[in-house]
Amino acid sequence: MVNSNSSAGRLATLLIDSERISGAQLKSALDTNDQCHLIERLVAGGAVDESVVANDLAQHTGRPRVSLDEATPEEKALATVSGHLCSRFLVLPIEISTTAAGSHLVVAMADPLDVDAIRALHGEADMRISPLVARASAVRRAIERCYGISSPIPVQISPSEDVLDTIRPQVFDDLFDELDETFGSLFDSQDVITNEADALRLLKNAMRRSTKIRDQLLVSLILSLVEAGVITAKGLVDRIRDPNDKTTEESST
Repeated sequence: MVNSNSSAGRLATLLIDSERISGAQLKSALDTNDQCHLIERLVAGGAVDESVVANDLAQHTGRPRVSLDEATPEEKALATVSGHLCSRFLVLPIEISTTAAGSHLVVAMADPLDVDAIRALHGEADMRISPLVARASAVRRAIERCYGISSPIPVQISPSEDVLDTIRPQVFDDLFDELDETFGSLFDSQDVITNEADALRLLKNAMRRSTKIRDQLLVSLILSLVEAGVITAKGLVDRIRDPNDKTTEESST
């Protein structure tokens, strides 16, 4: 599954041995095709809490934890390492410390067991690396703030309420009133929509048939909201067809 001697393998071994995650959860995270750090994948998949991971790593390595929401990285420290390297390994330079033994770069790391990250940091900064432990999400936010590099993590929206009920139906009416006749007729048609698959097919057909960029962008946005779980396709289509019927979204979920 993963080489226990690799950087990711050391972290995985720690989490499995401490029974924080299962082998199946690790495999699922490793199979995820994105550029996120392993910790981010595990957290996104609900396998483990990032604070638990940070505590375990701090205890295992003997490295102290640091709060990046409170710490202000030195400009000269940030200049020693590229933002892309930081984003790749989920690390952030904090300060340059000078002692009798020489200078070393103090770095916040989501995973201080990652020897590949430490080697890369040493190669760019040309000084010894002194790791601290920080929560993965805090490191990611700090990288975005300090280097302007956006997270590779897709935005995941987990609403605590029915989002459609927080939006005035008239907003949808006003929006769709401005669309071309071909696009609008898809929602006025008598096609029977009995389930989510029917509604999704209707939306995708709308995107393919539309010749206007604005209409295509609108449907693309709707499909993104559906994929994120913010709304259901059937609930939206039913609401557009009958904006006064607030029960349609409930019946579709």
